[in-house]
Amino acid sequence: MGFFDKVIGTINKANEIKNNLNSITYTPDIVCSNGSKIKKDCIYSRYNLDDMKKTKNDTYLFGNTNIPLATDEILSVNAFLSEASALLTYFPKLQIIPNNLYFKERLINGSTAFCFVSFNPLTATGKKPKYPMVLHFYNSNELFGFLCYSQNSEIEKGDIIVWENGICYEVQLRMIGDELKLNTVYQTNPVTYKKQKVYFQ
Repeated sequence: MGFFDKVIGTINKANEIKNNLNSITYTPDIVCSNGSKIKKDCIYSRYNLDDMKKTKNDTYLFGNTNIPLATDEILSVNAFLSEASALLTYFPKLQIIPNNLYFKERLINGSTAFCFVSFNPLTATGKKPKYPMVLHFYNSNELFGFLCYSQNSEIEKGDIIVWENGICYEVQLRMIGDELKLNTVYQTNPVTYKKQKVYFQ
């Protein structure tokens, strides 16, 4: 190999290395609910984690590419609300209204009134949490809650709060076998504030 061939080979190798470096995506940290940080590649998600905006409270807002999926996931709660009202005649006949889902920061009477995401930290032994990602949703002061995503990015837990006439209902969704189901409904007495289980599967 001649001298000039060696020079050209060296230049080509340098350009290859430069191109490889330019193609590397440096994954920024995700800040968890306790302030600790984990790498994005520790989280498998059907959402685009790069299109989430961190808030000052270490939670994240959905970007435009994530809002359609988040909306569909939240609306899936309506089936469980319908089931609860069919099982309990006095349960409020409320449904989540898509136009009432708000994906930007806002407060109503000092309380959080928008949809956002939080991430759970690694366990004390450094293992991935059972529910790495939590979707918090707000539809109105009478209907809000959260959905927990498993490590395979499926909803495997949820709590929904429903208020009507001063009475609070807590609807718990849990995995029964391989399926997310309506598991428990609690009713809180408006006078004694005692929580009573009114349905359990």
